[in-house]
Amino acid sequence: MITKCLTLQTIRYVFVGVFLFYSLPASATPNFTLPLLNQSGHISLSDYRGKVVLIDIWASWCGPCRVSFPLYDQLYKELKSKGFVILAINTDTDLNKAKEFLKATGVSYPILSDPDAQVVSQFNPSTMPYALLLDRQGNIVSTHGGFYEDTFESEIKPKVVELVNK
Repeated sequence: MITKCLTLQTIRYVFVGVFLFYSLPASATPNFTLPLLNQSGHISLSDYRGKVVLIDIWASWCGPCRVSFPLYDQLYKELKSKGFVILAINTDTDLNKAKEFLKATGVSYPILSDPDAQVVSQFNPSTMPYALLLDRQGNIVSTHGGFYEDTFESEIKPKVVELVNK
């Protein structure tokens, strides 16, 4: 019988933020509508068909999320005119903690709230942050869990640029 055991090394990676990048065969993403956390209103994923979308699932307690936000925001500002958008979905049950996080990190892309994880659970995130990259047809083309700056530069950013330029 084979059993899996969490080692101290495994636990360290969970807290530091393992970065796993998976290219997937394209698969349709379920539509969702969620309230905005950083402004009033709601957003539906279907509003962004025809755009390259990065869905970023995050929480205020997530250390690697603090590292990812400025880099994602810079990428968003560089490529939004070419049809790129980031939809960040917060999972905090205490919205005040999420809002405090946003004050400290400040981003220009839409922040959505899913405190009951009704939408997030459909994506079965393996770690935080967890991101899904969608092509212009709304298909998931890659996913990644955790965040490292060097992997962002070598894998995520080039994949986004490739999709935007198609």
